[in-house]
Amino acid sequence: MNVKFYMVDTHACGYYRGEIVAREVNGQYPNHRMDCKTCILFSDYPGTHLMVFQRQNKNLESVQFARARGIATIYELDDDIWGCPPVFEAYGKRCLKPEESEAIMRECDAITVTTPELGEVVREHLESMGVRECGSMGVAADTPLRQHTPTVYVVPNAIDLEMWDAAYGEKQVGNRDPGSPPPATGETMTIGWMASQSHLMDVPLVGEVLRDLLAEFPQLRLHFVGWIGMESFMGNMMAPFKDRIVCGDWVPVSQLAETMKGFDIGLLPLVDHPWNRSKSELKYLQYSALGIPTVASPLPCYARAIESGAGLVAEHNAPAAWYNHLKALILDEGLRRGMGARARRNVYLKHNIKDQVRVWVETYERVRAGK
Repeated sequence: MNVKFYMVDTHACGYYRGEIVAREVNGQYPNHRMDCKTCILFSDYPGTHLMVFQRQNKNLESVQFARARGIATIYELDDDIWGCPPVFEAYGKRCLKPEESEAIMRECDAITVTTPELGEVVREHLESMGVRECGSMGVAADTPLRQHTPTVYVVPNAIDLEMWDAAYGEKQVGNRDPGSPPPATGETMTIGWMASQSHLMDVPLVGEVLRDLLAEFPQLRLHFVGWIGMESFMGNMMAPFKDRIVCGDWVPVSQLAETMKGFDIGLLPLVDHPWNRSKSELKYLQYSALGIPTVASPLPCYARAIESGAGLVAEHNAPAAWYNHLKALILDEGLRRGMGARARRNVYLKHNIKDQVRVWVETYERVRAGK
């Protein structure tokens, strides 16, 4: 089977949903070939059995062109494009245009999503969609879009652990023996948060808790990676601790392991909002690949991924739960190391792309066979 996957980017979701999948398909399945591309060429169509269009909004004509040539098509979606929060409005208007995506969804044979929750959202919107006629490149103007509902497949995210191994090894060298006393005042302890702009609405869950912990533990540091700055924490609340807070830019996936290896504890806060309820557990997988213990909100993605002892869930998103769990990890080196090790093992056993690539291949084969 020859697959073309059209990535929306090369550094984030394009990497996780396309590049690492293609690497394993091409390495493990000699009768399959998967190529990742950022643009569509006429030469892509001959000999191709399946085309996957990732979260792109202007490829309707390309999808129809594939349809006219008997090529199976998939629309790949990893966000609830209908539930974009107000804090992410600028991004949503620029990149998430439901009406354009819906036109492609109607035309494709299948839709792949990252979580069961997102799958349900997509199914609900498919049921409410009408079908209209639309001309296309190489297709007669009176050719209608398909009179069918695409099949929705849940294909969970996985992670390429090899990319994280070197940084994980370096991190273990810096760990102290289990049972050792809490770090002295001069020894720093870092809470890290991978937080893009959409997480601005999640700040109130942890803002005051982090402030209180900074006041209580002079050795504590915060490291935010993304677009969350000190000004996001409710005005000047963090100003007294500015020398202990690093607000770094978002980094491409190739630099994540090196950037995150200094984290001792990972944050995973999500308010209960439609946008968040469809999110995947990817950030948990990234922390866990480095053996970083995490405290997470009780939303489906994290509640499903975090097994006993492989992370902590802040019950009801209550401030007391966030405070108590983070404090316990700050004080107990053995708890941090044990939880981090269990989290990494959890990812190795259940979320490793080398094993999970079979889910992708099986899905692609089913879509092609259904064509």
